[in-house]
Amino acid sequence: MRDNPNMERLPRQYDLDWLRVFVILFVFMFHVGIIFSVDDLGVHSDWRNGTLGQLLFFTSFLRMPVLFFIAGAGTWFLFRRRDVQQFFSERVRRLLIPFISALILIVPAMSYIGYRFQAEQAGERIPGFGEVFVQLITAMPHEWMHLWFIAYLLLFSLLAAPLFQYLKTERGQALLNRVLCALDWRWGVLLFAVPMILIEWSMQWRFVGDVPLVNDWADFTLYFYLFICGFILVGDPRFWEQVQRLLPVSVIATAGLFVTLPIARQQVDLTQSFPTHWDYSLIQVGMGLIGWTSLLAAVGLTRRFLSFENAALRYARDASYPFYLLHMLPLWAVAYVVVSLSMPYPIEFVLITGVSFVLTLAIYEVLVRRHPSTRFAFGLKPVSQDSHPARTPQDLVASRAGRHGSSG
Repeated sequence: MRDNPNMERLPRQYDLDWLRVFVILFVFMFHVGIIFSVDDLGVHSDWRNGTLGQLLFFTSFLRMPVLFFIAGAGTWFLFRRRDVQQFFSERVRRLLIPFISALILIVPAMSYIGYRFQAEQAGERIPGFGEVFVQLITAMPHEWMHLWFIAYLLLFSLLAAPLFQYLKTERGQALLNRVLCALDWRWGVLLFAVPMILIEWSMQWRFVGDVPLVNDWADFTLYFYLFICGFILVGDPRFWEQVQRLLPVSVIATAGLFVTLPIARQQVDLTQSFPTHWDYSLIQVGMGLIGWTSLLAAVGLTRRFLSFENAALRYARDASYPFYLLHMLPLWAVAYVVVSLSMPYPIEFVLITGVSFVLTLAIYEVLVRRHPSTRFAFGLKPVSQDSHPARTPQDLVASRAGRHGSSG
């Protein structure tokens, strides 16, 4: 695939790389937390805490806006140097092929672990792997597991491509300039929270569910909007100026909402509330607002403190995407073994977190990073003959020792 030679190549934004890595780690810890919450999805500990479940629910308003905004921002960098055909080809390589690979290699195995655990807990017959596989095929998209995020990115890319192509034209640029003129106002970046508030207020009561493309249309609409926001805002210097100037405001607002919203939500029965109810309206306004303020806080903090590259980032940014695709299988496998040992819960947590993290990285390092076929299957670029994969910390230590030894 050839880039457009007439388009200036922009410097890489290392802060967005750091942010992507941290959010993937955040997602990993979220999935660890599910094992210890009230959610009975897959494998779970005997100790399950309802407060932790509520906390995990609200973290979705911190991590998901950032993930989809970063995805939209990355699409802007990608799309500006490619035509539509090149863009679709890249999306197939980067999204569709890894989605299919993980759907075949990861989801059936982790689902079998989950079904086996649930059957053992209930004293029922343990299903065979073939039974689980057939159930997965017939239950799609209910059984996409964590791959729903990849499927949504692919779908968003296809849906938004005509718009993004139009925004390259003279008329499209004029339209975009009219939209972005909001950034000329001192607090203009906050206006982009208004559509999020309206989506939360008008749609969440109607679409109550989390099955992809079945009953989650409120979240679908919200994430699509954030994806587009990432595309149109990342290249505008006024956005970044306001993000930095309003950083204290966004941090304080996010912290305040994160404390008050769970308390307020416990006082309202949202299943019996509607947009015409003032209590429902206030909570949904807060839900939409915290999604945007947390996003501004995250991009602002990383821009201020992490606008640099080092060896750790070079390794982590390559590993983060395969890590996301892989991590649920080692996590459930380790949890299946650990929770059966009936250890104290803090030890369970430490073991499940540490062992599954190391095991996921080991699978990436041994089975994915070093082999062209698995690099392709999990969305990594091929390693050219004159370059090498991002080195591990052990590689870096060895190379420095070699240099020092030869100079001595």
